[in-house]
Amino acid sequence: MAGKSRNDDYDDGVTVSFGAKFARSDQFKTVFREGMALVEAAAAYLDGDGRKEARKLRPPHSLPMRRKACGSPQG
Repeated sequence: MAGKSRNDDYDDGVTVSFGAKFARSDQFKTVFREGMALVEAAAAYLDGDGRKEARKLRPPHSLPMRRKACGSPQG
């Protein structure tokens, strides 16, 4: 066993796809649901109060917001 790493003891050629397994789990469904709720909350803020607050910004802080509002890919 000299010169061999511990991983060589378990090398059976099987790769486990963590992403695929996680995507089918209840934990992923919870994380996804919570993440989408955050996206929706951010979108609602940016469409409402965030838009009002952004109008108060002065350059250079206002430029990224204006680029996003205009649909520019450089924002």
